[in-house]
Formats: sequence, C-alpha cells, structure tokens
Amino acid sequence: MKHSSKKRGKPPLTQSQIDLIFQKLEPYLVTGLSISRAVFNANVPRSTVYNLYQENKEFADRVNTAQRFFTTIVNDIISGEVRFILDKQENKVPLSRDDRQFIQWIAVNNNAMKRFYTEQKEQPDQDHESWLKVMDDEKCRRTVHVRMHSRQERAEAVAMLR
Repeated sequence: MKHSSKKRGKPPLTQSQIDLIFQKLEPYLVTGLSISRAVFNANVPRSTVYNLYQENKEFADRVNTAQRFFTTIVNDIISGEVRFILDKQENKVPLSRDDRQFIQWIAVNNNAMKRFYTEQKEQPDQDHESWLKVMDDEKCRRTVHVRMHSRQERAEAVAMLR
C-alpha cells in the first residue's frame, strides 16, 4: 500500500492568524503578565503560542517588546522619583518620610541594590532592612548616587558608606 505524499497535521498559520493571536495577547503582555498568564487570559492555545514563540522570530520579538513595555514605564517612573530625591539632596532639602521609605524600598527590592547590600553587610546577623531604617540623609544621597553611577564611582561611594 502506498502512503500519501500529502502532509499530515495542521496547516501552517497565515500571517493574519499570527497577527490575530498577537492582538489577543498584547493587552495582557503590556501590563507585565508572563506569556503563560497572557495565554490563559487571552484564551488562545498555549502550544500554538509557544510554538510560534520558538519558531517565528518576528512573533517572539513582538512578544518580548510588548512585555518590556510595562517594565519600561515603571522604570521611567521609578527613575524619575529617584532623580527628584537626588535633586532634593543636592539642594540640601531634607528628605521627607516618604522619600526615605521610597529609597529603602528601592534598596530592598531592586535586584542590583539587593546584591549591593547583601555583599556589603558589616555584621552577619544584621539584615539590610534594619540597617536602612537608620540611614541618615547623607547615606540616602550616597545610596542614590551608588545606584545611578559607574562601577568606579560606586566603589568610591561604598567606601564612603562605611
């Protein structure tokens, strides 16, 4: 018996079908959701999306760009707040309680800052959150400086923090 030379399985997706899938995912991706969560919320086939992501570079790029949208906006907002606090410090304006809490939050929650404080702990039993609660204005200003400048400048600021 001869086998048919016809391909079996689903036919490849057309560009308009791929665009439709992306249009369904995009509103969820731009809010910071993972691909898995976006697939669930958009009610599109998970395997189709992951296959497209692996096999179609343009689709993968569009998904990655959409995911970065939320992160970019949040980073811009946070950077603006940090610059505002830095300006206050440079103009010798005392930090408000909210300013201090914001800097502490950045230091505790930002991955780069977590590594910095984890590596710089002077006493093994002292956690970085309790240390941050007693930081004075000068140390807050240096903390912002450390986060926003080059590795060389960070090393100098770290030496000043001790």
